[in-house]
Amino acid sequence: MSVKIIGCLVTLLAVVYGKPPSKVVGGEQAERNEFPHQVSIRDRGEHICGGAIISPLHILTAAHCFVDEDEKVALPHPSDIEILVGANDKNSRLGQEYKILKYECHENYETKKSDRNDIALITLEKPLVFSGSIKPINLPKKDIPLNSVVTASGWGATDYPNTKLPKQLQKVELKIVDNKVCQDSHKIKIYPEQVCASGGEGKGVCVGDSGGPIIANNELVSIISWGRPCAKGVPDVGTRVFNYLSWIENAMSSKSPQKKYNLSKSNSSTEQKTSLPSGHGKPPSKIVGGYIASAREFPYQVSIRYNGKHICGGSIISPLHILTAAHCIVTGTIRSPVNTLRIFVGATDKYGFGEEYQVATYNYHSGYSSKTNQNDIAVITLARPLIFSNSVRPIGAPRNDTPAGTTAIASGWGAYDYESINEYYSPSKLLKINMKIVSNEECARSHVYQIFTEQICAFTAKGRGMCIGDSGGPLVVGDQLVGIVSWGKPCGRAPDIFTRVYSYLPWINRILASQRAPNNYLLYKQK
Repeated sequence: MSVKIIGCLVTLLAVVYGKPPSKVVGGEQAERNEFPHQVSIRDRGEHICGGAIISPLHILTAAHCFVDEDEKVALPHPSDIEILVGANDKNSRLGQEYKILKYECHENYETKKSDRNDIALITLEKPLVFSGSIKPINLPKKDIPLNSVVTASGWGATDYPNTKLPKQLQKVELKIVDNKVCQDSHKIKIYPEQVCASGGEGKGVCVGDSGGPIIANNELVSIISWGRPCAKGVPDVGTRVFNYLSWIENAMSSKSPQKKYNLSKSNSSTEQKTSLPSGHGKPPSKIVGGYIASAREFPYQVSIRYNGKHICGGSIISPLHILTAAHCIVTGTIRSPVNTLRIFVGATDKYGFGEEYQVATYNYHSGYSSKTNQNDIAVITLARPLIFSNSVRPIGAPRNDTPAGTTAIASGWGAYDYESINEYYSPSKLLKINMKIVSNEECARSHVYQIFTEQICAFTAKGRGMCIGDSGGPLVVGDQLVGIVSWGKPCGRAPDIFTRVYSYLPWINRILASQRAPNNYLLYKQK
């Protein structure tokens, strides 16, 4: 099984991550030290994007350089990224390479259709030493007016569809055009936070220029985002830096919220996040590299359905209550209407002879954050009590916290291959996989984002783990529910992250008590 990650278009301009790339076409070779703010962003030694130095520790670039728009590529770990500075020749030994500490994408970056808020800030491990070839570029004091002449630079391809990248830094002059003209040319909405520039037929940016600078009067006015490949006379689209000055300031001081990529749902119209449901909007979770479960092997496992379609797993904890992930029922500020949800119980085949139950209400943790996936837990209350049998039974609560090294088992109907993001390709049979609990410290080394104490991580091996549609499902040790599938890298690429049930027993019991659970289940405890 695997867990879907919903993760930081049109024609984005990166080389490796699959968006319409941007390069300089119809330009000329830059002079040495002409663009001392220009950097090459590299993933394991390969140029993927440009960027601009804005302080001794910070590089400004595009979010899409780190986030794949269709979520088919794992996000790069900071340890894989290097920044080349001080060189016009991207293969030259005269430049210097710097390791990065972290990168942060805008929390509202939209990977689909618009590439709105396509901005990211990289923090270096150590400060740059400024010189004639390494200098910051100023941020804009005011918005750039129409018809202003600007200069784009980058190592993007100089011809299309031949996308071989040049060794030498290229530059091209462009002119700022009206967003309405730009929108009419692309037949797609151009937002006020975006800015368009054109050099006419045969001049523009292309593959490999993404994230790079567009400047005017020694100010960074735009970050190269996307366009139509390449230099076809249609304006290129960038992120308007002036609109993001506050965000940049907060990000530099680590006060801005980070874009989180989780394991969530995969196939609904509202699904656009990074958690593990199969249809609502966070990176979904599924089981990859697992095995088909036996009949009645997991009688506590349920399928949560949204308008008839499986989106998440869940666990029976009383005749009236299902424990699942908050991101399965709420996306940002949007809550799933109760009448759209159904709970399917008593079957290992999700199209089999189980029984569907209506939902009376649900409660998700008041501290749940869709940005960090902290407190990713919810209790669903059924409209009528379950009738227990060999195929429908509750799972007990953990007696103690679960130590690293413990063997656990996860189950779910999540996709068994990361390409399987459509319902048609998701398995009909319940899958299972053995996993081992890993320490949060070890888990954090594999992920860009913070791992909280109230989360627990588990891993088997690369190519095996949770994926799209597993979100909200159970992680079990013996007869104890220790984790709820929350988020991870798609799919089976690193330890998966679960909500640590032991940390939430008081919260769960308050919900059960307030919902007047049957006496034997007034407290969620080990059976």
